[in-house]
Amino acid sequence: TAASHTPYFLSANHCISTQSAASSLQTYWFYRAGSCNSGALSGANQTLTGGATLLYQSDSTDTSFMRLNSTPPGGTVFAAWSAGAPAVSTSTRGVHHPKGDLQKITVGNIGAYLSCVPNPGAGCTTAQVGQGNYLQIPYLSGITEGGSSGSGLFIISGASHYLVGQLWGS
Repeated sequence: TAASHTPYFLSANHCISTQSAASSLQTYWFYRAGSCNSGALSGANQTLTGGATLLYQSDSTDTSFMRLNSTPPGGTVFAAWSAGAPAVSTSTRGVHHPKGDLQKITVGNIGAYLSCVPNPGAGCTTAQVGQGNYLQIPYLSGITEGGSSGSGLFIISGASHYLVGQLWGS
């Protein structure tokens, strides 16, 4: 429900696919540079232990969806999500930590809806808006790398950002 502040957590299934793995989850908050173009970790970073409850996992989409067992630290922003089908060319942002690095952001647009079974790198066909099971996002700036998979993909609508999916294929 809107503004429930339920501490849901999204990741990749190849990282967390069992309740045992979810129970041992340790998360890092505000793991980003202290200022633009700096490689120095922000002093606001925090580590949260306590694990999570695995609510959903899928090999075919490499998705792991959990509810954290501990309350996130103060200052955490909860992501709104949208189940609607955004239009092709809608602006996107990806927030990720490639290879465990400090937070990175990619900027792109939805290029197409794709129907892919079972691997998005092979056998994909273009689908109608809202009919595919994957979004193709050509990047305008930034890149993703190994370790970025499972990260959130957001669309921009007005002044708000909404979670619409997670990265697979990097």
